[in-house]
Amino acid sequence: MTLLSRTELNRLIEPPAGPSVSLYLPTHRLGPEIQQDPIRLKNLIREAERRLLDLGLRSPEAAELLRPAWRLQSDGLFWRHQREGLAIFLSTEIEVHYRLPLGVEELVVVADRFHARPLTTPRQVRHTISYVLNNWRHHGEDRARYTRTWKADPFSSGAVFSDWKELEDSPVLWPLRTTYYPLLVWRPRTWLLATGWKEHHPLISVREVPGR
Repeated sequence: MTLLSRTELNRLIEPPAGPSVSLYLPTHRLGPEIQQDPIRLKNLIREAERRLLDLGLRSPEAAELLRPAWRLQSDGLFWRHQREGLAIFLSTEIEVHYRLPLGVEELVVVADRFHARPLTTPRQVRHTISYVLNNWRHHGEDRARYTRTWKADPFSSGAVFSDWKELEDSPVLWPLRTTYYPLLVWRPRTWLLATGWKEHHPLISVREVPGR
């Protein structure tokens, strides 16, 4: 799974019943490092199991909770189709994983809720904005009959995003189409999100494809 829907995001935000496990690891598309990725995940799963047992779970309960992660770890085909990072979230109610468009550090968190990784560098923030606004191009949705004439994803806030490279010398935004339903957009409140990413990296093009 690569696309996080609003429904899934709400599920991850709500504290689940019982302990939750969040696993993050960097992954690779090509090269000999691909063979190391399953080993890294195996080590993370074992660490998560140790922490679950420390919390008082019985060994069969911990094994059942981590079963989906072990299934991914042993799936050779799964590892042939990775991006820059992988996130796995497990509880008695939820078992999901996401291929991430940016690299992450290895991390195991066992707590009463899932761990949302903070964005701490201009590069991470730029990659994230590009992913949110241009992910439709990664999936080829920009070539669909009803969207091929749009500059930005009509199902995102891209139409009112002011920092496209194509708008760099323009005093105004693109005119909104009558068929576009404007989304509620919050103004950025942090330096990283407002200006930091632009000071250290180029603006984002509407033609940019995340992950390439």
